[in-house]
Order: sequence, then C-alpha cells, then structure tokens
Amino acid sequence: MALLEMKSLTVDFRTLDGALRALHGADLTVETGEIVGLVGESGCGKSQTCLSITRLVHPSGLIRAERLTLEDVSLLELSEREMRGIRGNRISMIFQEPMTSLNPCITIGEQLSEPLVLHRGLSWHSARDRVIEVLGKVGIPDPSRRVREYPHQLSGGMRQRAMIAMALVCQPRLLIADEPTTALDVTVQAQILTLMKRLRDETHAAVLLITHNLGVVAQVCDRVTVMYAGRMIESAPVGPLFARPAHPYTKGLMRSVPRLRIRSGEERRLEAIPGTVPNPWEVPSGCPFHPRCGFAEGICQRELPETTEPMDGHTVACHFAARVIEEAVA
Repeated sequence: MALLEMKSLTVDFRTLDGALRALHGADLTVETGEIVGLVGESGCGKSQTCLSITRLVHPSGLIRAERLTLEDVSLLELSEREMRGIRGNRISMIFQEPMTSLNPCITIGEQLSEPLVLHRGLSWHSARDRVIEVLGKVGIPDPSRRVREYPHQLSGGMRQRAMIAMALVCQPRLLIADEPTTALDVTVQAQILTLMKRLRDETHAAVLLITHNLGVVAQVCDRVTVMYAGRMIESAPVGPLFARPAHPYTKGLMRSVPRLRIRSGEERRLEAIPGTVPNPWEVPSGCPFHPRCGFAEGICQRELPETTEPMDGHTVACHFAARVIEEAVA
C-alpha cells in the first residue's frame, strides 16, 4: 500500500466566465521513505496538485478524485476539523518563501512550538525543548538562543531551515516541499537539499518535492513525475528518465539545461522549447503539447494520448513515445 495514492484528480475553479479546469485527471503515488520530484514549467499545475492533497485550494475550487488517500485514509471524505488534524501533523508543507510564511511578529520558538501544542498536546515548555532539539538537527547553530529571535533576525538559509524544522517537528509521514531552494544562493541550496535527504533517511518520511530544476531532481529524488498543462505526462525512476526520456516535453526540458563543455573546442547552443505553456482557457485539442512539439502529427491534434508503460515502471502519455525513446538512445 502506497503512503499517498492519487488517482484521476481533477480541480475546477468557479469563475464569472464559467468553470476553469486546473488539473486534468492527475495520477500520483508516493511510497514511504521515497523522494518524488514533481517538475514542469510555471503554471503547469505543480502547486495546485500539492494544495489539493492538503485541501488548501482557493474556496472557489472543487476537488474531485477517484482516489486520494494517505495511508488508506480518504482525504476527501474527512471533515474540515479532521483535515486540520492532518495538516502540520501527518502531512507538512515547506513553502518556497519563508519570510511570507513565518509570522514576523512571533518568535521562532513560539511558531515552531504551536504544532506540538495543538497536535500532540504538549505543554509550551515541553514543546520548546523539542523545538530546540529539532532546530539543532536541521543545522541551526545555538538553537536555544535562536528560539527567542524573530524571523528578520535570521539569514535566508536559516529561515528556510526553520521552515523545515517547523514541518518536521511533529514527525509527519509526508513532507511536501514547494520550491524549497528558491531565492537561496547555490551553496545554501546544496546544504538544504543535503539536509532534506539526510532527514528523510533518519525519519523515513516521504517527500514530494516541487521544482523546475532538473539538477535538484537528479541530486535528491528517487522518482520523478513531469507535468504539463495540468496533466501528468511522464513518470519514472530518476535514472531511466534521464537516460531515456519518453515524452518530447521531458526531452526538451533536459536539453534546455546548461552544461559545461566536455572537450576543448566543443560548442553546444542552449536549446529552448518553442512557445509557452497554454492559457488554461485555451488548451489545444488533442495532446496539449502538440503546438510546441517537433514529433507532432495529425493524430496529436485530434486525440489525447493514453498513458502507456513502454518500460517497466516508466509511464508516458505520448502517441510517439517509442520514437522519442529511440532518438534518446541514439
């Protein structure tokens, strides 16, 4: 049994112009102790997927799914009060900008102690001791002093570590990290990613990592799912996906990553995927990627591709996946 199982998740938003579909039948599983990367361009639906798991979408949103479970408990059938007992306790979330997520008027110690008081019933004194312990584990120096400080007194890297500590303080089963290294310098990014991987190994929590950075995926993830225009279009273990991408969009993402020249005199222009992610109101017919795809033919404009499994554990939604794989191998 998977820790998190999502099947045919759709999210519609009510607007003055009618219903707007943000997610189209998304499927995703996360196993215990696994780090799964969720990648794609801005606006493809990554954050909405994670907000749907925690039921934090905008009030105008309607979440529907054939299955959305955490440890076989249906999240969509829980009351709002029961869901509040899940958030911050069994599911925790790390947001990409800690200065907008941490309350500037409350000390770090108070903010991190609150989940323990609410979910675990600890006294504020006992919660404070636990917070100091967790801050030390995430690499914040002199944690007994830091608990008395406010967010603006911490550096960007330490604020992000404090957010990770807040997410881990109740020892969640699933940790959702939404672009946790955005706006951090490269050295701090590496430290945060190493920290997340070490904490996963120590706590056996699963991690769902939202990112657009394929370098981050290669460094820390076990498996990766690629999204485009609100759909899950490819999913595979990291090694096979990088070695043999089966979707033209995945292949394009990999070619757009800057690389060092391997041999003297070797030159390679940075390739870009033509066009942009479609407007949610004007998603193309058939395969939504076909206007930007070099493999597209007539069938791509007419028919939405079904999800197939060309290799063991590697799923893709593309009419010409076999051709894409052949070209990647060649």
